[in-house]
Amino acid sequence: MNEFTSTEIRIQREALRSQIVSELANVSRTMDIRYSRSDRMEKRHKIVKFIQIVLYTITFSGVLDIALSLDLLPISPIFLTIPTVLLTFTQITTWMNNYPLQAYQEYNAAERLSLVKKQYDSLLVDFNIHSLSDIRNTRNTLHETTHLINSSALRIDRKWFR
Repeated sequence: MNEFTSTEIRIQREALRSQIVSELANVSRTMDIRYSRSDRMEKRHKIVKFIQIVLYTITFSGVLDIALSLDLLPISPIFLTIPTVLLTFTQITTWMNNYPLQAYQEYNAAERLSLVKKQYDSLLVDFNIHSLSDIRNTRNTLHETTHLINSSALRIDRKWFR
């Protein structure tokens, strides 16, 4: 059986505490990034929806003007293709990106990471009460949980970590 001196145990505890603080900082940073990305995707969705409403209005009023031969709008039918093409582009963009779903997934991952963050916080608060093996087991469990959350969520680009 390995017997450690009190100095060795103290050094191991401090190294473990340092590692847990570092992992807590990483979880906090990733959580903040995921909340930011969720907000950004919601804003993008609102912008795209607003643009679509404007384009629908332009297209509909132009078609209505031409169909009723009112000649209220000085546009020719060929100019109606521009908002129609833009509207098609925004529809495809919405369909391909599915911003509401991505925002929900990011928010959900951030919420799960916030629970992990709270567990890291409580581990640090109770650090001196637990044995080294209990602390290591809890740290490993939290590390695995964080990995599962991040691997099942949307991938974060490197630019977010700058």
